[in-house]
This record gives sequence, C-alpha cells and structure tokens, in this order.
Amino acid sequence: MITPLVVFEATGVYSLSLQAFLEDYHIKYLKLNPLKAKKLMDNNLRHNKTDKVDAYRLALIQFNAPQKLRDPQPREYHELQNASRYYEELTRSIVTTKNQLHRNLQSTFPQIEEILSHPSGRIYWALVSLFPHAGYVLEKNETQVTQMLNSISGIGQQRARYLTTRLYAFAREAYLHSGGYIMESQIIFGIDVSSKSSTVCVVNDRIKQGESFRISNDSFGYQKLYEQLNQYLITPLVVFEATGVYSLSLQAFLEDYHIKYLKLNPLKAKKLMDNNLRHNKTDKVDAYRLALIQFNAPQKLRDPQPREYHELQNASRYYEELTRSIVTTKNQLHRNLQSTFPQIEEILSHPSGRIYWALVSLFPHAGYVLEKNETQVTQMLNSISGIGQQRARYLTTRLYAFAREAYPYDSKDSIIVRAIQRNISNLFSLQQERDYVINYMEKLAKAVNARALSIYLSIPGVARITAVRLVAELGDLRRFSTSAQIDAFVGIDPGRYQSGEKDSSLGITKHGNHIARKILYRVIIQMETVKATQPCHITDYYDKKKRSSNSQGYKKIAIASVHKLIRTMFALIKHDQLYDYNIATENKRL
Repeated sequence: MITPLVVFEATGVYSLSLQAFLEDYHIKYLKLNPLKAKKLMDNNLRHNKTDKVDAYRLALIQFNAPQKLRDPQPREYHELQNASRYYEELTRSIVTTKNQLHRNLQSTFPQIEEILSHPSGRIYWALVSLFPHAGYVLEKNETQVTQMLNSISGIGQQRARYLTTRLYAFAREAYLHSGGYIMESQIIFGIDVSSKSSTVCVVNDRIKQGESFRISNDSFGYQKLYEQLNQYLITPLVVFEATGVYSLSLQAFLEDYHIKYLKLNPLKAKKLMDNNLRHNKTDKVDAYRLALIQFNAPQKLRDPQPREYHELQNASRYYEELTRSIVTTKNQLHRNLQSTFPQIEEILSHPSGRIYWALVSLFPHAGYVLEKNETQVTQMLNSISGIGQQRARYLTTRLYAFAREAYPYDSKDSIIVRAIQRNISNLFSLQQERDYVINYMEKLAKAVNARALSIYLSIPGVARITAVRLVAELGDLRRFSTSAQIDAFVGIDPGRYQSGEKDSSLGITKHGNHIARKILYRVIIQMETVKATQPCHITDYYDKKKRSSNSQGYKKIAIASVHKLIRTMFALIKHDQLYDYNIATENKRL
C-alpha cells in the first residue's frame, strides 16, 4: 500500500492544524509558499479560480514540476518561532506606547523627558507615573517629592535629592496648555515652532525689524517673547503654524495673556508661503514668510474656543487610540487562537465582548476543556458575570463538542497560550478605560455645550457616543460663518484643477479633521440601518441617489450625504432647533 502525498499552501495559522495532523500520523506532505504555488499553478494559464480548481492545480504541481520534500523540523522550532513573534509583537507595542507617551507629555510636562540621560526605562516610566504633569511637582514640597522619588527602585537618597532639584526647575519652566481681518496692527510676529524651541521674526509694515531670535518653548522663553511684544504701543499679532502638540504651549501663553494670534493649518501656510517662490528653507526664513502672510493674504482671525473643547478633543483622540488598540488586540487574539482552539470563536453569536473574553480566558486551549469534567466546566462558566445556570450547561455541551473537534498544533503549555491570556487581559483593560473616557466626555460635553449634544442626539442614527464625539471633534459650530467652512474643516470640500481650457473637479481634499470626517461618514451608515424606524431626509436623498446611480460603489453618494448632514447640523445649531423630519423635508436648502 502506497501512502499518498499531501500538497497544500502555507496559509499562516490556518494550515497549522492540518500540518499537525499529517505529522502526528507520519503522512508525507509538501507545504508550498503561496507565492511559489501561485506561480506554478499560473503556468497553466488558468482562467477559473475556485477552491476545487485550486486543490486540483496544487495536486498537479508535483507531476508537472516536482518539488523536493523536506523532513519537518521538530515542534520545538515552531515554539521558538512563536516566542520570537510574540517578542516582536511586544516590542512593537512598547514602541507605539513610547510614541504615545512622548506626544501626550508635550501638553503636560515636556521638560520631564530631560530628567534622565535617556527618556526610557523602568526608572523613567516610574518617575513619569508619579509626575505626569508639572502641577504634580509644584503642589508638593521638596521633602515630599524626594520621598516619592526615593520609593522608586534604583533611586537612592542622594540621587532622589538631585532629581528633586531638577524636577522643580523643569516644573517652573513648563508652560501648560491645560473675529475680523486684522490690519490695523501693522506689527506681525512670525514664529516658526519646533519641538524644543521656536524662531521669531518681527515684521513692521512688510519690513523686517532687526535679526530673528530664538526662544525656548517654556516659561523662560515665553517671558522673553512677552518682553519683545511689550516694546510696541500696538499689541502685535502673532502668526504661527499648528505643529500638533509642540505649538500648544505657545498657544496657551498667548491665550493667557490675551494676545491675538493666527494659527495656520500647515498645508495652507505652505501654500501661502510658496506663492513667493521661495528657494531657501530655514527656520528664520519660515518665520519671516509666516509674518508676511498677513500682509500679502490677510486671514480672518477667530476667537479661541474655550479650553474645555481642547480637553474634549484630547479625550476623543484618546478614545480613538484605545479603539485602534482594541482592534489590533482582537486581531492578535484571533490569530493566536488558530493554533490552540479556533472553534471557540463559534461558541457565541459574535466572537467579542466581555463574556466571550472571559470564556476564552478560562479555556484558551482545547486541552483546558478536555482535562476537566462537565461539572467543573459548568461551574467555571457559571462564575462569569452574565452567564446563568441554564446557559452554562448549554455552553458546556458546545465547548466539549468544539474541544473534541479541535486539532491544535500548539500544546497547552505553549507560549501562545500566554499570549492569548495577555490579549484577554489587555482587552478588558482597554474596554474599561474606553468606557471611562466616554463617561468623562459626556460629562464635559454637557457642561460646555449641553444644547449641541441634545441637538445631535435628535438626529436619526446619532446615539450617545457619536453625539459626544461630534461635540469633541467639531467644537462649537457657531464659530463658522457657513456650512462650506465646516466642509473644509473636515476635509470634504472638493478639489479643483484648472489649466488653460482644462477645468476639472477633483475628489475631496481630505485636508481637514480626518477623525471628524470618519465619524460623519459612519453617521450616514448608521442612518441607513435605522431608517425603517427613524426616517430622515438625508437617507431619502441617499437612497434616491443610489437608485439613479449606475455605479457599484456608493462612496461619492455617502460623501454628498455627509455634506447634507453638515448643512443640517449647522442649521439646527444656528437656529437652536431639534431635528424634525417633517420640517427637514419641507426645507429644500437642507
């Protein structure tokens, strides 16, 4: 009797259980790299692509182009690779978290990054954990700070006193960021902001005044800037680019001292400065060109929004960050389960949520089910909040059926099981933090603009989380003059290309707030799901355009619907009205 040869493609974690079965039963197999398999199969100029055709073509490979068979490596090498991949995953998470920490510190205590020779490591992280904000240092006396530092493993009494002195110096340096066309002021301070320092150029009636000078981005540097500003009878206007977290402390200083400023979008600033066909790119030249903008192409000044809106946006961005981390961790969990217990993903209607995560935490490997009797498994399931006695018995039956079906490649002692447990722990932690952030945002939104929150909630398809995030990302819509300005703010304004006789419309610019754009796009999708019970003139428009469109894709129609949604929101806020379907359908301008 001849044992057949099995040929299959290596499809990552999904082919591992088949490979485990073949190795356990000593069946020879040929595992092909997917790219190589595709190349060998495409030599036949195949036109049809189905699972049956692919299986047939894979079998033919060994006849048409025989491949050398290799003995499988010991399973320990696979476990080593698992550990290496898990290490790489942890390293990527550390790098991502370090970048997030750096960005967040820029608006609370950027100077603390200089407290040690390198802003990393357990001692640095423990120190930042104790003093994430400059105010945490200044509200305590030196003895208290020294004692807190001395409690960190690796910091002795002498070093604690030295670090206390440095901490106080840094905390005092820190400056925290917790209209019309202005042309009567002919004195402009152009400021090119960098991460640690800024370059300032003073321009009076288009003429540069003296040499440009540099200031540090802290209270000492801003005091120097304040002294320069006070030399003029007319308070100068300050022009600078929004450089993310690095320009926040400058903005805080200007607002605290009631100095008028123009904060430019970097893309817009570049376009305005490049009109001069500049060839040199230095900090001094940029500061000078920024100052000239208000002379050559005057921009409208706007009163700054209350700081609460900035805090709301901080919370919204943190919520977005947590959401991305949850998605990443879910994908890691799915991938890890494929080699231990893939069938458990079918235990509930949807493989997500606290009950599912608690269940996987108890049984990350099929062997964890089979080594216990049914009574023990039922008791363990019954201990999960949300699972009663009857449901626990039902799930026990399904778990045993799935565990008997499973053919895991990795053992229950594998590092993959540890990775799964960490994935579950992270998911619980991330979800808990996300719930806290939403509650915090709702409380803050009610305090700063409760009416806008009520108006957004009255719009079909907009629920609590969406409404809160719209307030956070869009701010106070009353600061805009037209809905077209809001379109530009979120980046759905259309681009245009004109050259000679050619005049064409481009896609949306995507230059604005991408998170607000994403939320508004999702609102259109949500409106479609609830249109049967919550009619809306926007879904009527969306459906009408879909029926008349010959295209298979509906993204353009969705973007047009977003524009209609913005017009509706702006009108509701402007006239202080809740959404009413009958009024909206009668108003042709919405």
